[in-house]
Amino acid sequence: MSLIPTPEMVKPKVRGQSDFFSWQLYRYLRKYPYASQQRIWAGTWNSATGIDPESPQLYIGSERDGFWIHARQLRNLCCHNSGLERWAYGPGHDTRNWTDVTEAFWADYLKKGVCAIHGDFAHEWDEEGDRRTCLYCGQVEVKTIVMKPHTVWQLAPVNTRVEGLTGDIDDKRQRNSIICNEERA
Repeated sequence: MSLIPTPEMVKPKVRGQSDFFSWQLYRYLRKYPYASQQRIWAGTWNSATGIDPESPQLYIGSERDGFWIHARQLRNLCCHNSGLERWAYGPGHDTRNWTDVTEAFWADYLKKGVCAIHGDFAHEWDEEGDRRTCLYCGQVEVKTIVMKPHTVWQLAPVNTRVEGLTGDIDDKRQRNSIICNEERA
């Protein structure tokens, strides 16, 4: 049994607005209705940094002609008012190392909604005192105050005595100047 949902299973309540589910992903599922077009890959291609196996990106689409995948980066697809077009990714995009994560992703999406796509950028918080809970994925955070020491250098007033010196700063400069001149002679 496939866990890929039908468009009606993930349709947001208000037309054109994402809520628990993404409006753009709903539109994609309607445009590309076949399960083969709704596969999810953890791709090693990052359009900003190139091949990056340490930071896989999620793509949605279909595999064609061996190592060619016609897909769209999921986060970009789910941005408000983005197009639904897909792009062809081939061996130059390291598709041989892309991992099909379809079943795991759709199970996660049905439980967490948009948080499964956008992570910490999608939470809908319900705050109560010093605690907040995401209405979508259930993540709980507690407010904590963290005080960090911060060291700065400040300009000292002119003619300020500095501990360890026998004269003021100007006297020290003058002595250094005399020493340097004596060494040159």
